[in-house]
Amino acid sequence: MVGTSGNVSSLIEGDSVLKSLVKESVINLSSGSNKEFLMIKKEIDERIKGAYKGYKNFNNAWEEIQNIPLKAANNFKNFREFCQYYSGKVLEIHEKYFSEAEEQKFEGDARELVKAECQKRWEKYLKQKAVYKLSAVETTKVISGKKTGKKHALDCYVELLHNDRPIARAFGEAKNYKLIVEHLDDFSLWLDDLEFNPYPSENTPPDLAFMVAPSCSERLKRKLELQNIEFIQADKVIDKISTPLPSSTSSTLDKIIETKSTSSSDSKSLTAVNINTANEAELITAFKGTWVKSTTIKKLINNRKSNPYKDLTHLVSDLKFSNNVKAKLQEKVDNGEISFSD
Repeated sequence: MVGTSGNVSSLIEGDSVLKSLVKESVINLSSGSNKEFLMIKKEIDERIKGAYKGYKNFNNAWEEIQNIPLKAANNFKNFREFCQYYSGKVLEIHEKYFSEAEEQKFEGDARELVKAECQKRWEKYLKQKAVYKLSAVETTKVISGKKTGKKHALDCYVELLHNDRPIARAFGEAKNYKLIVEHLDDFSLWLDDLEFNPYPSENTPPDLAFMVAPSCSERLKRKLELQNIEFIQADKVIDKISTPLPSSTSSTLDKIIETKSTSSSDSKSLTAVNINTANEAELITAFKGTWVKSTTIKKLINNRKSNPYKDLTHLVSDLKFSNNVKAKLQEKVDNGEISFSD
């Protein structure tokens, strides 16, 4: 078990059986041993391997991950410190090597699969073409939760319209790697907040929910079924074409972008992408060459609604970008490619 004393206490308090077993016991919090740190390292490494093995730059990234220097165990005060250190190093390598192209294509394929499933499940209604039709979103759909007001960025979203009025919804999440229970936990919370209704009144079409991925364990499939979420298997998208390392690729992309800029400050201001108002597609283009992932862009779009970004320092701090990403973004600010106007 990894966590603070508060984490341990809340876990015990939340389980009456566990609480009855340990209520008279003394729980000692250990700072962790080298063996335990290596177990955590192995878990992180396996997740990276499972998600990205086969990608064009995987071997380079994997070599760097295996060469991350590990301090002696007694130099880490606790599990949290080790996790922050090691996962932070892995994330820097992740940003350096892995392109978003595969994820974007997979999400596009997933939207088509979800739309096709919706047509099957709502077929009896769609036969009445005069009054029923599908409305499918072709990009990420951001929806505010009805219970918490929090914004959720859905990879797939389809509505069944009756006389142009939505009467049922379909929600979908796409992962270009094996599903794990944490993905289900997050998606379940979103569905609850969005008041997902798979059992409406008689003669009313049900809401649908899907998770799309290359693979999913049988145990997790059963958990999905219990929550009325359907698993759709889709082939993993991998770009196996060999390309130069990202350092040179990014440099080339930056030079191409720079040739489109003019020396006039007025011209720059006209072509700059406004971080606070640009849509997702515009932001993806603006961040090209910076190793910022689509999931981070979705988070940016969510966060800016309540707290618009004042400048690059604000953006970097809020999204916890690495120094490498910050340097790339600073170049774009200097070249007038991105701005932070209200």
